[in-house]
Amino acid sequence: MVLYRPSGDKACDRQKVQAMYLNLGPIIKDEKVALAILLGYVCLWIMEQKLGIPAAVTAILGLCFLSVSGIST
Repeated sequence: MVLYRPSGDKACDRQKVQAMYLNLGPIIKDEKVALAILLGYVCLWIMEQKLGIPAAVTAILGLCFLSVSGIST
């Protein structure tokens, strides 16, 4: 088995990660909408048996919601 070993010093300390995190900024509206749709996906997939909604229908509904919201074109 061949393993990939990165060249150079790629160390990542806590301060560097914290700076990168702060550089991201606040969550924007599109990210909140995408998160809500994703949570809806997951809930429908978990409740698939109880609700009687097939996974394919859940996927199509989620894609429709993403398209209508303008997040996915």
